[in-house]
Amino acid sequence: MTSLLTGTANYTIFAPTNAAFSGISLPALAQTLQYHFTPGQVLSTLLSNGVLLRSLLSLPTLPAGGPQVLKIFRVQDFVGVNDANITLADNFASNGIVQVIDRYLSLSLSLSLSLSLSLSLSLSLFL
Repeated sequence: MTSLLTGTANYTIFAPTNAAFSGISLPALAQTLQYHFTPGQVLSTLLSNGVLLRSLLSLPTLPAGGPQVLKIFRVQDFVGVNDANITLADNFASNGIVQVIDRYLSLSLSLSLSLSLSLSLSLSLFL
């Protein structure tokens, strides 16, 4: 994780508040922290309802070790990711953007499977 935070590549992190981490075990935190990162700089104003973002967490159980995805929801100016609300948007850092969220993001296998299946179906249509 240190290389992500100190490297030159740009990322957007959906960072939970300190209070959101209460009750999370250290092994669970270390295992899924990459789920909170997505490549590139993503401003909250560019997030549309239903958009799926690729996280940096890949699961070996998905086809080709596919990425776990984050699902954006938006209702007017209210924006969130999965089941978390963005409470402090568009905080610029030296190598990306921090979107502060009100809860820790838990893994959602159904989102990953949905993305993997749609990619597989799209590719098979072109073959």
